[in-house]
Amino acid sequence: MDENATKTGLDAVREQIDTLDAQLRDLLVARARLVEDVARSKAHEPATTPLRPAREIQQMQALVDWHASQKPPFGLASLLAVWREIIGAALVQQGGLDVHVCGQTAALARDHFGTALQYHLHESAEAAARACDNDPRAVAVVPLDTQFMPTGGAGVFARLPILQPADRGQGEGAHAGGLCYGAVSVEPRAGMVTLVRARLAHGDATAVGRVIARNGADTLVEIPALLHADEIADKYGPSVVWLGNYDLLHVPDEQEA
Repeated sequence: MDENATKTGLDAVREQIDTLDAQLRDLLVARARLVEDVARSKAHEPATTPLRPAREIQQMQALVDWHASQKPPFGLASLLAVWREIIGAALVQQGGLDVHVCGQTAALARDHFGTALQYHLHESAEAAARACDNDPRAVAVVPLDTQFMPTGGAGVFARLPILQPADRGQGEGAHAGGLCYGAVSVEPRAGMVTLVRARLAHGDATAVGRVIARNGADTLVEIPALLHADEIADKYGPSVVWLGNYDLLHVPDEQEA
């Protein structure tokens, strides 16, 4: 094979890659301009978080579905990571977001919210949670086994990582994940789950919903329904405590991560 011809062919391919890279940059700028329009439209609204978990999960689900149908030559996790960075940059354009973490969740939080946001490291998960109870522009990422009570209108609004190993058969006992907590507006949608902490025997907890973690006498359970704190209290009594509501990403079992 002619070495010069091979180099020429590679150069042509690299030029095509450079052209596509330039187009991607132009598209990112065009997207950022639209985000600026969104930010301007909200400029006179009361201080609220720019975070919209329901919209984000819709965007992530669209990527999962596209990946499943197109089967591109790159992994789903890589695709989601690119979009998480884009979303994080857009949050900064809309005023930013403070993310409170502890040592156990720092990397998990950065993977989810991206590198552009402000991160605050706390000595304990409980301190991280308390730091954002009444701050609409702050959220916390805490381990699954954190003991806290939602206050100040805050609650759990996501379970991390969104591409869940537990959803692929790891199941109960997985403590590597975390919970996103804060005073974030939850937009009710069909298919949302309710997270509760239950002080129940194993069989009783399983009857309530899907057990995702255990911590001593306490069990974290996802109930496959959208329930509010007062509904939990009426239905289950004081042994079951409402923690929040959120969507889950639905990934087919056969889909490669």
